[in-house]
Amino acid sequence: MTLLEASATVGIGVLAGVLSVLAGGGCTVVLPVLLALGLSADHANATSRFNLTVGTLIATITLVRNNKIDWSATKPLLLATVVGALVGAWLGTRIQSSAMLALIVLTSLVSMILVYVKPNRWLSSGNSEQLLSERAGAFVYGLLCAYGGVVAVDSAILRLIVLVLLLGIPLSKANPIKVVTGLGLFAISSAIYGDAGKVSWEVAGWLAGGTAIGSYFASRQAASDGAKKWIYLLLQISVTIETLMLAGQWLGWLPRTVGQ
Repeated sequence: MTLLEASATVGIGVLAGVLSVLAGGGCTVVLPVLLALGLSADHANATSRFNLTVGTLIATITLVRNNKIDWSATKPLLLATVVGALVGAWLGTRIQSSAMLALIVLTSLVSMILVYVKPNRWLSSGNSEQLLSERAGAFVYGLLCAYGGVVAVDSAILRLIVLVLLLGIPLSKANPIKVVTGLGLFAISSAIYGDAGKVSWEVAGWLAGGTAIGSYFASRQAASDGAKKWIYLLLQISVTIETLMLAGQWLGWLPRTVGQ
């Protein structure tokens, strides 16, 4: 990588760190850039996980120090995350580039639609109606983490959808849960994809440096009830832009140099 490419990659990492911690969609800016750098869709999907691992680690440490994590709600979901990540990442290493890009675009489209559903639930300060039992919620969460093991894009947003819309947890409490379980998901899947030779470590390292910076500053607001309106707006904006960019690259309307 040239110095300019490395500097730009660090800057993208900072933005990705902010997005992934505050809202979700840290891949919003990362995946299109990785594709433009010449990585195939499956290698871009794998490489984006390492910087998310670093980002969620920094954010988790900050949240723990500030006592912002509801561990009673987090622990069963964390167990489901570990199981799902192991299964999903193993499957993901066996998917080829063309199929992976189609899955990424489809996932982004579904996430964009669901984020606009029931805004009152997203903006509620207290618990909303719980549509699933805790056991059923953990099962669905595990399935989503398995899917997140396959496709990194919008994994955080899909997990927030389960926490807020199905389990009725307010956004200010759901966000820290999303961060902690994301650490488990991305750490495990990064190791599996790395072992399979799917990660471009040079690019991942520059991204991780930027993501650590963005995640540190964003984690101070991740559990803020007062910031939930801005977090929800950021969530909507990020997933909409991401969907348009990825769909444009998939359809050939935007440039990409995917290794075929």
